[in-house]
Amino acid sequence: MKNIVLIALFLVFNFGNAQQFSDYKYVYVPKNLKDFKNNKYGLNASVVKSLEKKGYTVIQSEQNEWPQELRQNPCEVAIVNISDTGNFLKNKITFEAKDCHEKVVLSQQGVSSEKDFEIGFKESLEKSMASISASTPTKISAISNETLPVEKSVEVVQKTDLPKPVIIEKVKINASNNFSNGNLTLQKVNISNDKFILVESKSSVPYATFSKSTKNDVFRVLLADGTQTLGYFEDGNYVIEMVNKGGEYIRDIFKK
Repeated sequence: MKNIVLIALFLVFNFGNAQQFSDYKYVYVPKNLKDFKNNKYGLNASVVKSLEKKGYTVIQSEQNEWPQELRQNPCEVAIVNISDTGNFLKNKITFEAKDCHEKVVLSQQGVSSEKDFEIGFKESLEKSMASISASTPTKISAISNETLPVEKSVEVVQKTDLPKPVIIEKVKINASNNFSNGNLTLQKVNISNDKFILVESKSSVPYATFSKSTKNDVFRVLLADGTQTLGYFEDGNYVIEMVNKGGEYIRDIFKK
């Protein structure tokens, strides 16, 4: 019986702390959405307009230009993106929002049978965002600039105790793991056997998150603005494929 009570307390505490998209006041929408860059079909403007109608404050500037309050606590900001998940028969858009740990807090799809891309994508986007709740913001805890969250552990409480907070372990950053592209110096921090990040020492948000692919030394890379690309380890350096303003792929090389 005691074990059942403990499990119930654990579940109530965890579900009570689950983050919802409507908890956020601030939302970051990149100027170049995942599959619709340069405001293609006017979708970027449509996302911003729809979110603002529901009471969200939309940010489109890079993180170093955010208000000081949000730079100090980027976990107050939800990261939004939309992607083209349709096929040749139907237009489909997936609306996705993540928290500062890259955990998905909302994912919704909208589908349209309209063959015209501009009309079809706009209909799909409207449907994917139709059921989004209005912003009812709550305070979201900040992350220390000196630590990065890598693992959570929850202590089982006694029957008479109050629930104890989640413990976030600190990551010790080794200066010997510095990599630079000549303009930016980043530190490599291993998150797990299959994932690591490159991060500035004074930032709590990774510049790039590397996840292993099926091919050796080739990685799936998620950039801070939500852009997904490829990266690889070559001659002791980490290389990230980037798209320049002209739409061409270039190599951003970080050397040790």
